[in-house]
Amino acid sequence: MAKVRTAILLPLIAMLMIVTACSKDTTNDKTPNTASNTSSNATVDSTDNHSISEEVPDPMGPLPEKVTVNLVKKVRDGADHIPNGESLTGNRWVDLVKKQLNVDVNFLWSQKEPAYTEKIKLAIASDDLPDIFTVDYTTYMQLINDDMIEELTPYYEKYVGDALKTVLASDGGKSIETLTRDGKIYGVASMGQVDNSSSLAWVRKDWLDKLGLKEPTNMADLATVVEAFNKNYGTTGIPGQEDSGNARNMFGFEALALAYDAKPFLWTKDASGKVVYGSTQPEMKQALANMHELYAKGVLDKEFATTKSDQFAQKVSSGKAGVFLGAWWSGWWPIVDQLKNDKESQWRAYTIKDGNGQFYGKQEPPVGEIAVVKKGFKHPELLYKILNIQQEPTMDPYKNEVLENKIAWNGWVVDFPLWQADLGVQYNKNLAAMIDGASKDTLGNMPKDQIENVARLFENYSKGDQWMKDNPDVTGELVSRIYGMGALVKESANNKLFSDFYGVTPTMEKRWVNLTKLELDAFLKIILGNAPVDSFDQFVKDWNAQGGESITKEVNEMLGE
Repeated sequence: MAKVRTAILLPLIAMLMIVTACSKDTTNDKTPNTASNTSSNATVDSTDNHSISEEVPDPMGPLPEKVTVNLVKKVRDGADHIPNGESLTGNRWVDLVKKQLNVDVNFLWSQKEPAYTEKIKLAIASDDLPDIFTVDYTTYMQLINDDMIEELTPYYEKYVGDALKTVLASDGGKSIETLTRDGKIYGVASMGQVDNSSSLAWVRKDWLDKLGLKEPTNMADLATVVEAFNKNYGTTGIPGQEDSGNARNMFGFEALALAYDAKPFLWTKDASGKVVYGSTQPEMKQALANMHELYAKGVLDKEFATTKSDQFAQKVSSGKAGVFLGAWWSGWWPIVDQLKNDKESQWRAYTIKDGNGQFYGKQEPPVGEIAVVKKGFKHPELLYKILNIQQEPTMDPYKNEVLENKIAWNGWVVDFPLWQADLGVQYNKNLAAMIDGASKDTLGNMPKDQIENVARLFENYSKGDQWMKDNPDVTGELVSRIYGMGALVKESANNKLFSDFYGVTPTMEKRWVNLTKLELDAFLKIILGNAPVDSFDQFVKDWNAQGGESITKEVNEMLGE
């Protein structure tokens, strides 16, 4: 894969940020249940053969001629939540797009996963693609390589409306950076939620204050707190879960490794600029040695490697844990259960920084599903026009319906989860503003319905400590949004940590499951003391010999390094 040309990419991102700053915030978005940018540029050298048909482009205006657009539908959870007489492929969203854009919408087929992906792969293999469809990142790169999808760069500045621009800018440009190849973009991606996967140290603040301990900022501080809690309150150290070292486990020990300057489970660049796997680098060996010391001292729960999910929650709720590692949204779970058992408990979240005073918060993948346009489709701008309609709140044909009767994005014509990436951050900022005295009418950077939710949260907060103690389910959300996300928003040294590769290589498809098991087994043995720290060197040799070396080579080739 050709290497991204930074000299081209940076002006594209900069232009989007400028345009977005000047546009009004009319995003239609969705709150996470726990919770880029590009612009067309006159200097971009595009090989696109299509003309941009309208003399005065209208982001939500009709095409100059009647066009039939062939699409496919992924059937998702909640697909049965539809008003009587409507369907996923026949509803008011579909009718609106037809009328507004002068198109006939034709759905070729509808499928749940994994049948959807299988049919798309067959369509690619037979070169019989829909006009607009969604794919994953690896397939996206394949389609670019095979010249099977349209470049969209020339259409961005002319056809992307204010609401859609706001959404695409909400991750700081990372999704577009990830989608860009040779200064060109070929799709629109759903985005990871900003700081949604960053791991924090959640600490019993009431115990911290009673013991006169300082709030932790690094691993040495945190170890001191845990040891004091173990001694004075009978806790058993920081609890974990099975596969606690696994990046997929939100309550594992990845945060500890990051605090020790390691970058496990991520593809990252070494000093030479080569992309390497962080779990095999020397920094990881030292991090494992440090974690073994924590385990030996009782700072880590002796049962962390075998604790089930429900057992983990029970340790927290029963008071056997005064510290655990988790995401900003941990107030919903497991903290809320603990609040029900002890009304006087108070939880606060802390960023744990490395030896250089830097906090590294692992981020969700910046791209999820990617909407693309088949090569040769006469009006590639139609993708942007449809997304404009779906993102513009005033266009919502269900806006006056009660929630129970409203089709969510499952009913969209291009139905992938595209919503504001920094919504959790904005919730915190707006709620903090109201606590500081701001009125609801002065809040911004969120859809109106989400601002109403902020006002509801503030109303509950204003009822006082005793009311919140008596209503732990509500308090759990406030703890998450005020103290969880607040720790990340207020952290001046917050480094958002992304992987340098999110695709799947040919050897990965065959070997990654076994390599992951090899990795986790080696890490756990070292932490538990069942293998010496120097066994890490043999793990690296085995990892490379069993496919890791080939995968690393493939990753660098795909990135053009």
